Amino acid sequence: MHFSFQISTVNYPNRLLLHDSEPLSSLSPFYILSSHFEQEQTKEMPHSSLLSRKRDLFYFTHFAIALPIVFLVDLQAIYPPWMVPEMLQKVKNYYIETYHDRFFVNPTPFFRFFISIELLYQVPVMIWGLRALYYNSPKIPLVLLPLALVTFLTTLTCMVEYAFWPQFSGREKVNLTSLYAPYLLISVHMGIDMYLRLNKLINITNLQRKKAE
Repeated sequence: MHFSFQISTVNYPNRLLLHDSEPLSSLSPFYILSSHFEQEQTKEMPHSSLLSRKRDLFYFTHFAIALPIVFLVDLQAIYPPWMVPEMLQKVKNYYIETYHDRFFVNPTPFFRFFISIELLYQVPVMIWGLRALYYNSPKIPLVLLPLALVTFLTTLTCMVEYAFWPQFSGREKVNLTSLYAPYLLISVHMGIDMYLRLNKLINITNLQRKKAE
C-alpha cells in the first residue's frame, strides 16, 4: 500500500510531498528529515527576514564579532612568531595587561589544543553559520548544537583552570570572568535553543508519521 500526504513544519513553510509512487519506507522520520533538509538547502532566498528572527540575529551578530577576535587575538597562541605583525602583538600585549590572562603568556598544551579546535572546527562552522542564519537554513540546529557543546566545554575548562591559578587575586579572576562568562552563557543559551528546535521538528515529524499510518 502506498500513501500520498503533505507535511508542514513550523518555521519552514515549504512542504515536503510524498507521491503515490514512493515506497512505504519513505515514511521513516530519517527519510523525511533528510529530504526536507535537502529541499530547503537549495533555496537561495531567505524564508523570513533575519531581523524578524531575534535569536538568529543575536547568533549572527555574535559570530560576526567573534570571528575577527579569533584571528586577531586567540590564534596568536599557536601562530609562529614570524606570522605575528607588530600591530597584532600590541593587541595581544594590551589584552594581557588588561585581563592578566596567563593562557596567552605561556600557553599550555591543552590550551593550544583548544585553540586548534577553534581554528579547524569552530571558525568554519561560524563562517557557515553566518550564511545559514541569514538564509534561515533548516540545518541550523543540527550544526550549531555541537558547536554550542564544544564552546561550552572548552570555555568552562579554561574557567576552572584559571580559578586555581596561584597568586591570581579574586579581582583578577572577576575581571577575566567578565570576558569568558559571556561565551559560556551564549553557548548554554544556543545549546538549549538548538536542542529544542531539533526536538520540535522531530516531534512534528513523528506526529505526521503516526497520522499517516
